[in-house]
Amino acid sequence: MFSRRKTDLFRIEKTAQQFIKESARLNYLVFTIESCTGGLIASTLTDVPGSSNAFWGGMIAYHNNIKHTVLGVPPETLSSSGAVSPQVAQALADGGIKLMANAAQYDEYKNKRLICISTTGIAGPSGGSAEKPVGLCFVGLAIKDKPTTTKRICAPATFDRLQNKSFFAKSALDMAIEGIFGRLPVKSS
Repeated sequence: MFSRRKTDLFRIEKTAQQFIKESARLNYLVFTIESCTGGLIASTLTDVPGSSNAFWGGMIAYHNNIKHTVLGVPPETLSSSGAVSPQVAQALADGGIKLMANAAQYDEYKNKRLICISTTGIAGPSGGSAEKPVGLCFVGLAIKDKPTTTKRICAPATFDRLQNKSFFAKSALDMAIEGIFGRLPVKSS
């Protein structure tokens, strides 16, 4: 079990290094809004030397009240679609872009491109249902002035909570790499 986690972490670290390198090269400022990954994406990105050239910050939006009051997720979306949904992943990423745009009004940031990665899901071991099982995650990716995309991620059923979080984080970073190179479909889930 330990070796699998160590291998998973190594893959996340390599993906984070690639994402930070390319984000800096392409002039992106990166922000994360994390629910089910609990800050793992931000933590992994800041483990990369030189991450401050691209990573701007992040927020753990675990409770629905934070999703609504700070990030603007409509309460009707939370009640009708549920916190674990593509609609909420999109709203979280869009809310993160709005926060960034407000903070990026200074001249030194005018030429920067803004990107926000969001996650919402069920890491387990409980909390799942037939419709939304443990291991389900929705990732949102917002790039300023482009349509926000979402993707449904399903971890293997044999994974525990920490493995699910690692799987979600790596999948989100893979999606973000595709996004900065413009290789994502306009709509997905």
